[in-house]
Amino acid sequence: MPINLQASDDKTPGDAAVIRRMRFVVPATLDEVRAIAQALRAFMADFLPEECCDAIELGVVEALTNVVVHGYAARERESMELLFEQSLSSAVVRVTDSGTPIPDEALKSRKGQVFEFDPTDVENLPVGGMGLSLINELFDVVLYETTDGVNRLLMTKRFGTYGGDGEAPVPGRSPDSGA
Repeated sequence: MPINLQASDDKTPGDAAVIRRMRFVVPATLDEVRAIAQALRAFMADFLPEECCDAIELGVVEALTNVVVHGYAARERESMELLFEQSLSSAVVRVTDSGTPIPDEALKSRKGQVFEFDPTDVENLPVGGMGLSLINELFDVVLYETTDGVNRLLMTKRFGTYGGDGEAPVPGRSPDSGA
């Protein structure tokens, strides 16, 4: 599925009320990427299935690393924002920055297309584009827009309602445990 280039508003696409939220506004450095990943993982650990935590953490690290390395080209004194919102059936991650936007040609590539290569042909391994494809593989919905010099990446991971009963997730209980 290609990245959807529609503009997004502040509503969680097709989802109910937000029950948990965590926000970071930090300098755009690789040290901060690591710190955010650790803090977000700890925040998610007792409330989301492990496979969702893994996917979200990996996607967040990739997205923020791209902001630091490509968006800001490691310029100092720049900032980035990450907002994590969880509802009963999904988690939404919003990354906001004012760096160089993702190039249009990178946004137009097919989901997974960059992974179609011969790993034994070292001379012809793909050089770029893997990060965005990885994000697209990890999340159910990926939206990107640039308006007035502000870049917004919205990534949604759906995981279903815990127990199907509409109750809030219980720490330590996974959707499949029945406990």
